[in-house]
Amino acid sequence: MKTSAPHREKAQAQVPGRLAGDRAAPYSGRQGPALRRLAMLAAAAFTAALATGCASHTPSAHVAAKPRPPAAAQQPAAAAHRPAAEPAAAPASSASPSTAAPGYTGPHFDTPQAAMIYLADAYNAGDLTALHHVTEPRAFSRLMSMRSDAFNLRLKYCTPNPRGDFTCYFRHDFPASEHKTGHGQAVFIAAPALNPGWYMYQFQSCD
Repeated sequence: MKTSAPHREKAQAQVPGRLAGDRAAPYSGRQGPALRRLAMLAAAAFTAALATGCASHTPSAHVAAKPRPPAAAQQPAAAAHRPAAEPAAAPASSASPSTAAPGYTGPHFDTPQAAMIYLADAYNAGDLTALHHVTEPRAFSRLMSMRSDAFNLRLKYCTPNPRGDFTCYFRHDFPASEHKTGHGQAVFIAAPALNPGWYMYQFQSCD
């Protein structure tokens, strides 16, 4: 009958162990939900970070997707706004204007031959006013200096020169006092001008 006591002590000794185990189980059960909540929060934060990162790169992706117009496509537009080139100036002509300038009331000659015929007629008539219309001052002086040795001046022809003026050839008679036969020759240069169109520019020779 005394042998049952140790078994009761063993039974009583095991009670604290079960109680300890019972206390440990609820504690571990309380830690489980907390860990799960922490894991869920961490996962949510990671997902939010990924979403934020994707959103921050979206605009740059859209900017890069916009194609830049090629330089070749812009050239026609620039050419459309380019001002048209101005036409080249016409080369100066040796011909005189066909009409006199406004306000001019003197004679006007369209050709060097017409001017030189006018000059010869004025010379033969002694019309100094008319000669001034068709001569340069120095040429006028030289023309007057030959009056004592040449009369009946007549134009023969004019030839063009590379610079745009003309060399005109005349014939004249000698006065009887010189006892010469035949005809003499005078050479003048006719140049273009606004007024009177053509005129005697230079006295070349008279023989």
